[in-house]
Amino acid sequence: MSREAELIKEIDEHIKEAGGLYGLELSDSDLLIIRNALASQEKAKAYWVSFIIQDYEDSRPWLCALNESCGSIEEAKEAIHKQRENYRVLSAWIDVFNQDNVKTTVFHKSYINSIGILSTPKTERRQGDERKD
Repeated sequence: MSREAELIKEIDEHIKEAGGLYGLELSDSDLLIIRNALASQEKAKAYWVSFIIQDYEDSRPWLCALNESCGSIEEAKEAIHKQRENYRVLSAWIDVFNQDNVKTTVFHKSYINSIGILSTPKTERRQGDERKD
């Protein structure tokens, strides 16, 4: 159990024990405001983005992980898109960690097709334009 979850539990127990004597159950109570802030922090997820990047076609691929997390999966996918415009991204994935620090991969994509050709944002746009004709 995370520290935030422990504090939320303690606040709930304290409010229950007080039994309405001090107005702790009111929505503008400082204790409830703190509890709600802890609850929103507990619910917030951090999305961690990692890539396998190649500097140029014949170079050795290397792992690149962003130093800062993203606040939403959409923000994390946008980070992937930006990296793909600037680098040769071979593969990208997004991980989240639960309160026990167990990693779960919520998104993974390889940008190399079955015959070894790298898909780039530019080639994807061209292929998308051809399909519309």
